[in-house]
Amino acid sequence: MSEESSKKRLINKFDIILFILLIILGACAFLIIKFTRAEGKTVNIYSDGELTESFSLDDDTEYVYIWEDGNNVIVIENGYVYVSHADCPDKVCVNQGEIKNDGETIVCIPHRLVIEVDE
Repeated sequence: MSEESSKKRLINKFDIILFILLIILGACAFLIIKFTRAEGKTVNIYSDGELTESFSLDDDTEYVYIWEDGNNVIVIENGYVYVSHADCPDKVCVNQGEIKNDGETIVCIPHRLVIEVDE
């Protein structure tokens, strides 16, 4: 093999082994994080950084928050919490979906609302 042909080779065996090891390491980290997270027990709702309400994740309920800028409908159902409706323009809080694990949050920036699951 000439020096010219070895320089043209973009991927060698070491690169492939390194790539496979990185995929395995990433998968292991994902599984550890996914299966060691504690489920939450309480939903805390913050408005402008201040705690306004707390609910148990065990009690199915629907709560409507009405702001001067709009409203959010927060649903607690089957141990999960999610925002079912918001009239903010981007709907990021609605699209985030359900959360249930300790430390997970849903944020609605236009309405200055934070929903946090706590242990």
